[in-house]
Amino acid sequence: MFDSAMRKKLVNEQAIIKASANVRVADSKIQSLLRFADWHSENCGESVCRAIMLEEGFGRPNLQNEFRIPTANGDMLTYRVDMTYRLPNNRLIGVEFDGMDKYVNPDMTNHRSIRQVVHEEKERERNLLTATPIKRIVRLDFIDIMQRTRLIQKLSDAGVPRNFEYKR
Repeated sequence: MFDSAMRKKLVNEQAIIKASANVRVADSKIQSLLRFADWHSENCGESVCRAIMLEEGFGRPNLQNEFRIPTANGDMLTYRVDMTYRLPNNRLIGVEFDGMDKYVNPDMTNHRSIRQVVHEEKERERNLLTATPIKRIVRLDFIDIMQRTRLIQKLSDAGVPRNFEYKR
């Protein structure tokens, strides 16, 4: 909720701190939420995914990194990756949270077929892996965040270290 409210500019960190000043019981919980809130998160799925990643010790990813790739005709392709991790060996791992709406919701598909959306997604991934510092892309979906072992396995397989303990 904090991510969304901050993204929509409905509230900022100072306003939350001020409003919660008289609620002593909630203070530590609010401080914890504020420590991890990030207005760059574009939707609830990304926020929940990131929260679970943090709870499982994967550290704080960078959000919505933008990559510009020149094309043969001189145009630029601009891609945003939901989350990235820079590994100790300086490798960059992209993490994409895939909701199903992007395949079937006409507002998100711009009335393109599922086949076309999937084709463009594969082309985008190929471009990111060949023309940017990203060396691997981990795709996570709702099932992965509900069954944490899948999320843990995918990130671990990509080499993302579990390097800190989340404090509730």
